[in-house]
Order: sequence, then C-alpha cells, then structure tokens
Amino acid sequence: MATVRRRRRVKRRDELTDGEFWDLMLDRKWREGSSFESPFLRKAAWLAHREELLEGHVGEGVRPGAWWEYDAPGQPLILTDGREEGHLAALVRLGEATPGEVRQFLREHALRFGSPQEREDLFRFHPDEKVRYEHEKRLIEALEKKGRMQK
Repeated sequence: MATVRRRRRVKRRDELTDGEFWDLMLDRKWREGSSFESPFLRKAAWLAHREELLEGHVGEGVRPGAWWEYDAPGQPLILTDGREEGHLAALVRLGEATPGEVRQFLREHALRFGSPQEREDLFRFHPDEKVRYEHEKRLIEALEKKGRMQK
C-alpha cells in the first residue's frame, strides 16, 4: 500500500507571519515578547518589506509604526497637555506629508476649530484642545512661510 506523504508548508524566510506584520504596523519599538526574536531581526524585516508595508499608507496621514522608528526624521511631539501630537500633524511638521496630506491636515484643522466663536465654545468645555489648536496654528504658519500651502 502506498504511503501518502503530506508536505508541511514551511514558511519562506521572506514571508512575514501575521504577528510580525502587525508588530511592524503597530509598534514603534521592539519590546520583549515581540514577534521578532531581536530588534535586529525586526529591522531586517522592515527593510525587506518596507515598500509593501508603506504601500497603502503614504497619502493617508498615517505611517506604520516601524516607519516611525527606522525612517522618520523625528517622532510625534508630546504636547504641553501630555497628549501626543497627531500623526498627520507630525508628518506635516517633519516635512514628510504629501501635498494631499497637507490639504487633509488643513481641512481637518478648519473643521475641528471652525470659527472664533466655535473655538471659544470648544475651549470652554475642553481646555486641553487649546494646546492642540495653538500647536497646529504654528504648523500652518510655518507652512505658509515655506510656501508649502497648496490649494
């Protein structure tokens, strides 16, 4: 009687497991218990899969977590109210935002902070939003100085 041999599917070295994929997408730093055995293996996986991981994110106002660790020229700031600067604002500040992301940032800022009366009402009930408003306002002024404002 013939023996049926089953082939075990062996993960190719160049494929990411689900855990490794999400580690690179969500986490900024390697940590104990990570899907990667060491920070060196994590960085090697990022370098090997960078383009495919960035593919769906550039132009959307976000970047994978590993991008912030290995490629970003800086990190999101911690604002004076203790909250982290938004990723879109950080991309604009660092000069890494695409023209579409700059437009998205300006639209979101205008919608969130609206007219002076709407801002006053917002700040009365959410004083911490004033910190974010002031920060984003400085970013917009810097964009205007650099001439990066595109309609």
